[in-house]
Amino acid sequence: MKLKIKSMRYFIIILFFFFNSMTQLTGQEDNILSWKEFMGQVATHHPLAEQNRLQLRKADAERLSAKGFLDPQLSSYLNQKDFKDKLYYREWGADISVPTPLGIDVVGGYMNTDGVFLNPEDQTDRLGLWNLGVEINAIQGFWVNERRLAKDKAEVFGKMAESKLAVGMNELLFAASLAYWDWVKYNAFQSVLENNEKNAEAYLDYTKNTFFNGEKTAVDTLEAYIMLQDARNLSQKNKLYQLKTAQLVQGYMWEDGMPMLIASNVAPETIDAADMIGNPFNVTDDIVQNHPMILEKIQKREFTTINQRLKREKLKPKLKIKYHPLFATSDNIIPSYNVRDFKWGFDFSMPILFRRERADVEKGEIKLKEIQLDIDNKSNELKNKLIATTNQREILLEQLLILEENVVRYQRLLEAENEKFNYGESSVFLLNKRQEKYLNGQLKLIDLKIKIQLNQIEYLFLSNNLWK
Repeated sequence: MKLKIKSMRYFIIILFFFFNSMTQLTGQEDNILSWKEFMGQVATHHPLAEQNRLQLRKADAERLSAKGFLDPQLSSYLNQKDFKDKLYYREWGADISVPTPLGIDVVGGYMNTDGVFLNPEDQTDRLGLWNLGVEINAIQGFWVNERRLAKDKAEVFGKMAESKLAVGMNELLFAASLAYWDWVKYNAFQSVLENNEKNAEAYLDYTKNTFFNGEKTAVDTLEAYIMLQDARNLSQKNKLYQLKTAQLVQGYMWEDGMPMLIASNVAPETIDAADMIGNPFNVTDDIVQNHPMILEKIQKREFTTINQRLKREKLKPKLKIKYHPLFATSDNIIPSYNVRDFKWGFDFSMPILFRRERADVEKGEIKLKEIQLDIDNKSNELKNKLIATTNQREILLEQLLILEENVVRYQRLLEAENEKFNYGESSVFLLNKRQEKYLNGQLKLIDLKIKIQLNQIEYLFLSNNLWK
């Protein structure tokens, strides 16, 4: 009777460990680092996130540069020669040029000259000579020119910067998510393996006691000891992966420009199957076309189209017409205007064959076609990946239901085998096999839940919803 009471006591202890083995993570809730908190930390403080945000500053600089094409230009000069107590010449003056979005410059200036050997065409009266006029690019550059299209290019560049920021942030958070959920997986593995180790210890203690009571053989205790050693080996091996994944997660933790350390008592969140199901995935053309990776290529095409307009403009001849009315001062302080006083002229040039210009246009057309083909290819790849992710999700969820049921059945078989073992109708070998099946089922279930979580994260990444 005493023997049976002792056996039942060990049986109850073992069952206690079995029921506790369903718990996957240990630790206090106050020390849980959730995935959303981790994502917020990475998006706010990681150096790559800061680097990605610099794209917006580049866009602001590009807009400022575009405005610079319409900045007025001010210049001044002075030339003077004195020799043997004679003023050979002195020429000084100032000019201002005000560009406009069209190929027209409003120009003005002042010139004052003096000297014995001054070039007659540069001679002015004592108070100097004023001029105010226009210079017009009458053919090439009148309507389509770099200064006019610079604003359009800057706007497209700004959109490209926003798309690059979104692409960079999504890639960073996706990589960080992979590291985080690996950490979750091996943490969950460790909880199961530690419970398995405790169960193996209980088996060994039970086998020793029954051996001393004459119920079990020495071989049974040896097999139970080997079972415990195998459990310890699995647990120690998993700790290495647990440490490695924690270090990878730690590599994404930054604050105030300095890397952070994760405390030893901090653990990731647990796996909750209910949270993994979420909302149904939806694959539409809008999701594909509005993905920042595709938008960046579309904006690149727009940028190239603007450059192509400039290249086509260079197929026209250059004709610059200049007209400058002159305002003499004479002895009056206020300059006077005479319709007969002016300077004018024109500059004309054009290549005979336009071979370089035609080649540039042709290369631009080829580049546009390459970009469009790249857009079509990447859009198709992205859509196929989204569809594949959706199909994988359905299969994974079906597998989840099957595996959860199997784990429950493995547990029942183990409990039944343990009861048979308790009454001497089984062996440590058979019990070990049942325990091994139950353990592998638990680990596979954890791994499958992680796959489901990563499948959802991949969908968020592909649909541009991982970072907002």
